[in-house]
Amino acid sequence: MTATEGVRRAAILLDLGRAAEAEQLIGPLLAAAPEDAALLRLLARAQAEQDRPRDAEHTLRLVLRSDPDDPEAWAHLSALRADAKDAAGAIDAAEAVARLAPHSWVTYYTRARALMTGPRPHLSAALADINNGLRLDPHNAHCHNLAGACLEALRRFDDARSAYEEALRLDPQHPLASANLARLDTESGRLRSSSDRVRSALANHPGEEALRGTLALVATRTSLRLSSLLMVTALVSAALLVSRVPLLPRVGAATALVLGSAILWRTLADHLPDRSWSWWISLWRSAPWQQRLALALPAPLIALTVVFAGWPTPSTAVTEEGLTGFVQLALLTVFAAGSAWWGGRRR
Repeated sequence: MTATEGVRRAAILLDLGRAAEAEQLIGPLLAAAPEDAALLRLLARAQAEQDRPRDAEHTLRLVLRSDPDDPEAWAHLSALRADAKDAAGAIDAAEAVARLAPHSWVTYYTRARALMTGPRPHLSAALADINNGLRLDPHNAHCHNLAGACLEALRRFDDARSAYEEALRLDPQHPLASANLARLDTESGRLRSSSDRVRSALANHPGEEALRGTLALVATRTSLRLSSLLMVTALVSAALLVSRVPLLPRVGAATALVLGSAILWRTLADHLPDRSWSWWISLWRSAPWQQRLALALPAPLIALTVVFAGWPTPSTAVTEEGLTGFVQLALLTVFAAGSAWWGGRRR
């Protein structure tokens, strides 16, 4: 196989998300041509897609050592520095791209992404660069998606949605645009549309981290929506108990409320891409503590409702202090659940 043919095949494998196979293909070709820039750039891409950014950066430095004027290598390096949240490094590499290829949309895309990096992003300058890139290539889905991300950071949510939708119109399988639009839907409470969108995108890009992160967000918000109803259910059950409502009506009311919650959960969960135990376990292991708290919150709230509903009806002999203490305990418990809900919501 010639180096040219190897480059073509490796690029196809990378586009298919088969980075490990691409690296295996590139290895023998590089042994025969260790300074081939095209092969080295593809190797760096394969390494980056396998979560090995240090190896990828080392490979790109080899390219730039032999050819300091390789704009594609500088663009890849800028992207790696942006992923590492190194704004200064990303911008320096992007400026090298701008110097070497001033008339390419890649130049403006690369610099815009670099400008959006770090704790103090330069959003207005980034948006100007994105618009310059779109003037050079108005049908570029990547630029429209990045424009959406920049507009979202500027809190121009309607414009961001339009940009994501345009990216998906141009490339219906664009994974980042799908993830970004699904996240916007999730934040605005449109859980069904967001989960359906991420479900479809994951079928074509099962390893895309942005999509899996959006899926975790959908699952968290679904759990929080259920928890909202269950907090009300627990409070109603506590109020009925404190009001000395007889046991049977309290059990009936609690049962109806819990069944309503179960129906809501089933309706929402039907739209999650995968409800298998393996997926939930994987989500639990990778989630930060706020998301774990949100995912676990329905269980104690259901238990609290059952306790309130099944507790013997207080007699008139119950002291006022005892009843007050019980009310305080109930309110404290629900307050703790509400705090957990807010922590998960903020995540």
